[in-house]
Amino acid sequence: MLGLSACFQAPEYPDIPSIGFKKITNTPSNIADSLAVTISFRDGNGDLGLGGDENKAPYSETINGRPNQFYYNYFVTPYKKQR
Repeated sequence: MLGLSACFQAPEYPDIPSIGFKKITNTPSNIADSLAVTISFRDGNGDLGLGGDENKAPYSETINGRPNQFYYNYFVTPYKKQR
């Protein structure tokens, strides 16, 4: 098995991150609806997102003991079409 894995080379991607939309799935429920957004990404040097030195405000997990909305630095603003 080890010999077979040596035959495959890891893909080479550019250092500039590429993010793409794949699909969106809505799961209605009587309690709370669920919406899942699936994306794909490629990043050749693996530094997608914040840098290692960017772990202080405004990106820290909490600010003044409260959860920080900017911690995960991925934002979605949903809109519902009214008919």
